[in-house]
Amino acid sequence: MTSTYATNVKAILSGLDTLLKSVTSFNNRVYQGYYKDLGDTYPACLYMPTRDRPKVAAVRSDHFITVDVLIFMQGGDSTPSEDVNNFIDLVGSVFETIDEAQDQAWRNCTFTDVNFAFNRDKSLIFYICLMTITFEKRW
Repeated sequence: MTSTYATNVKAILSGLDTLLKSVTSFNNRVYQGYYKDLGDTYPACLYMPTRDRPKVAAVRSDHFITVDVLIFMQGGDSTPSEDVNNFIDLVGSVFETIDEAQDQAWRNCTFTDVNFAFNRDKSLIFYICLMTITFEKRW
């Protein structure tokens, strides 16, 4: 039996999944939770709920569900500045896709943080973004 809580959280994640998969650059490489073998297929996106800060009331409760979204892109095919610009374009398309659709799946959506990093592994360069988003939902 699925609880109301679980149903509502899953609905938020399902809406987010649909939006992230609509970003064509990912080519359906969007995964809930940790996906251990991304292989050489980038860019990719992973997301996972990380916390809920409920405000419980007598009849209904407000929930503030935080989801971390990790965006990965492999660089090195262009100049470093072109790689960075391409990555910022990708992150921007994710940001705008979620921001423009927020009324459809949830009442309010707040981008708490958007952090950028890069890493090098042998001859590969990876660009990474950790996007923290809080979804507000009442039930």
